[in-house]
Amino acid sequence: MIEYAIDPQRQLVTVTVPGHVAPHELLDLLERLANDTAVTGLDRLFVCLNGSLELISNQDIKQLAERGTELWGKGDFHTAIVAARDIEFGIARMIATRRQRPTGLLRIFRSITDAKAWLDEPEPAD
Repeated sequence: MIEYAIDPQRQLVTVTVPGHVAPHELLDLLERLANDTAVTGLDRLFVCLNGSLELISNQDIKQLAERGTELWGKGDFHTAIVAARDIEFGIARMIATRRQRPTGLLRIFRSITDAKAWLDEPEPAD
């Protein structure tokens, strides 16, 4: 089971992907996050530095993106995905493209430092 930690002070949910992850584990995570009222409106940081998404197929990517859209719609929280290896970075980009989030609310990074800096940026004034 993929675990997550809530940092209420930073208004952030951090998910660390451990080892090889199967598609059903990611779907389960999406469901748990959607049903956890403590994470409503919080930004998300998905970290895949030591984990692997090699078991994720093109069909899984489509299903993950569609389910994420069903669960959260076009929520206004920011999502940063950190993926060091090319395969995870590419899978994250494919999910992001299919996810149909508003521009600027989801970005993919190679380092946690860059991802956290982006999440910590103040919102632009309207």
